[in-house]
Amino acid sequence: MLRSRCSDELEQSFTALAKHRGLTPSALLRSMAEEIVLKETGVVDTPANDFEAKAKTVSTRITDREAKRMGDILAAEHKSTSVFLLALIRARLNKAPHFAKEELTALREATRQLQAVGRNLNQVMKAIHGGLVRDPLDGAFIAECQSSVKAVGSHVDRLIARNLQRDLL
Repeated sequence: MLRSRCSDELEQSFTALAKHRGLTPSALLRSMAEEIVLKETGVVDTPANDFEAKAKTVSTRITDREAKRMGDILAAEHKSTSVFLLALIRARLNKAPHFAKEELTALREATRQLQAVGRNLNQVMKAIHGGLVRDPLDGAFIAECQSSVKAVGSHVDRLIARNLQRDLL
């Protein structure tokens, strides 16, 4: 549980904002915290609809050899033990990737590239509809667009596959 003190005016404004967005103040604060943590660390707890008021603590024992191997992985991936174990558990339970900060950066870059292709296509379509372009699009332009989209898609697919392979053991 997070708690903070603020002025009555700020609390009223925040509550009004939450209501405007159709959220409770708690849900809005939680979503804001998740967004900041995700941006800064690449890892976030997003329990969605099955939010539990209090998280469960799990403890276990591992051998010295396992602890050393885990320590090597943590050092290489710049992760805490908690983040590392949480990623493994969530990947296994949810069968979904748990991206590291650099992987999120790669996904943002892939999204940026797809947005650029989309903008270019939008500009071409506006020119065609505006009568600025007489000839229809040639096959080379369409093939280049398809190739760009497929390349980004393949890159994202490989990133997800690597991530799942790493975390699902």
